[in-house]
Amino acid sequence: MTSNLDPDTAKLLEKLEEQNRIIESNQKKQDKQDMSSGNKSTTSSSYPQLPNKKTLGKVRTDNGLFWSEEYIEGDPIDLWGRVIADWDDCLKKRPKYIKKLVRYNIPQPLRCLLWQLLSGADKQRYLIEGYADLLKETSPHEKTIRRDIDRTYPDHPKFSSPNSPLQESMFNIMKAYSLYDKEVGYCQGNAFIAGLLLLEMPEEEAFAVFVQLMRKYNMREMCKPNMAELAVCMYQLECLIEELLPELHVHFQAQGFRASVYASSWFLTLFASTVPFTLATRIMDFVLTEGIEFIFRLSMAVLSICSRDMLKLDIEGMLMHFQKELSKYDDITVQVLFDVAFTLKITTKKLKKLEKDYHVRRAKETGDIELMKKFRRDNTVLLQKVEALENENAAFAEKIIQGTVNYATTAEELEILHMELTETKKREAIAQSELSTAYSQIEELKSNLEQHTRLEDINVDDKSPEEIDVITRLKKQLSVSQQNQAETAILLRKMKKHVDDLIVNDPNSTLKLELRSANAREAMFKEEIGVLKEKEADQEKKIDALEKTVEAYKRELQNANEKIKICEEEICNLKSSGEVANATEKINAS
Repeated sequence: MTSNLDPDTAKLLEKLEEQNRIIESNQKKQDKQDMSSGNKSTTSSSYPQLPNKKTLGKVRTDNGLFWSEEYIEGDPIDLWGRVIADWDDCLKKRPKYIKKLVRYNIPQPLRCLLWQLLSGADKQRYLIEGYADLLKETSPHEKTIRRDIDRTYPDHPKFSSPNSPLQESMFNIMKAYSLYDKEVGYCQGNAFIAGLLLLEMPEEEAFAVFVQLMRKYNMREMCKPNMAELAVCMYQLECLIEELLPELHVHFQAQGFRASVYASSWFLTLFASTVPFTLATRIMDFVLTEGIEFIFRLSMAVLSICSRDMLKLDIEGMLMHFQKELSKYDDITVQVLFDVAFTLKITTKKLKKLEKDYHVRRAKETGDIELMKKFRRDNTVLLQKVEALENENAAFAEKIIQGTVNYATTAEELEILHMELTETKKREAIAQSELSTAYSQIEELKSNLEQHTRLEDINVDDKSPEEIDVITRLKKQLSVSQQNQAETAILLRKMKKHVDDLIVNDPNSTLKLELRSANAREAMFKEEIGVLKEKEADQEKKIDALEKTVEAYKRELQNANEKIKICEEEICNLKSSGEVANATEKINAS
């Protein structure tokens, strides 16, 4: 391990180890004396205990917080030296003691070594050994990394110069990790963490600690392209705000100020993009010992301290406050901030419960989304069915209208045929009357002709003058009758011709045929009209059934739309992951 340290630090560690051996030797002698006197120590003899007295101010011990400017039982380097000398055993048996030491302070010369020990990077030698091989490869994210490196720590003198050694080291770490963990690739904002590590240790060790942060502290899940774990953290933070700062939660809800808008960078960069370097360094100390749970504590402490100011600001004012005020925290504010952070009752159990609640609600939300998709598919199918039914209904209505028109046309034709038939019957009656008259005249002419024949046969020689006179008159009458007969014959021929014309133009048989045809057509029309009426009745029944079906479909559509609306409202209230994509934009703004 000392091969990776500078000469001064290595020399310091050798001195610490020598002092530890002397202390342990003296301690063993003291233990033997205590045992021989019958007084058994109730505390560990190998590790010094942090005192509760002789501090230069108030020291909170109720929640395990030790915050004082005074050294504890001597130089903290000596305390940490004893812990480092037996690190594995101390980490296994006395983890709370290590946390107390971290909360007290980590000496700057030992921070490089302790960060590796706390993260476990000292046991991942393969990361340091394979780092150079990763740099030989080409990453698809190099262009994006290079662009973001220029915007990381723009005000820090060691990072502000383009292509400075630390900028190149930061680029190398981001490139190497994008190749090492291709599922994550590159996440905007990670360069802030890499830069903070580079201020404390060499490039290879910084890469190993960065990998451990991503893997051991669950930051890898937050930095995946879908940022699912970050959405969980935002939900947990909002629930904590609702529980511990209800008034501020109501104000945030009224302003539409979601946690993903202001707190995403806190989790993705461990506050490194927001607070001064000294504070970011202490935050890294606590994250390595407390885990990501400390970011929740610190976030709630920040919100608690500035809650009064937040309640007076709108969404833009709150964003400006977080971007500017956090970078101005002085030592007193920082001390109060950590004091509040370690006082808050935020446990791993509570965070696990909130995570479970999130996944349950997320599953319900996903189920609601699937249900909405199903409703929409059913809605589309129902609309198609309604459209088809309406088209069919329109076709039936058109057929009914066309049948009604045909029925009216047929009835009109039948009426015309009835009128023609009546007129034909009248003409036939007149022709029959004229024919009867003609036959009567023929009979009369025949009778006159017989009388004329008898008059021609009478001999007038033996008749008296009176008889001759009568016969002469009779002959004259006969002549007149013959003339009338001739005229009657002519008239009869004319009547026959007229009857023939009637027969030719409108013969009785043709009239009867036409009448029968008209009757047949009328019967056919009546039958068709009856069929049309039956069809019309059937169509009306179908239309009634279709209308009932359409009404049922409309009711189903209305219920589906109501459910979709309810689901969308719930999704709008629950969906914090949709806003996570905006989180990375806040990193550069800082």
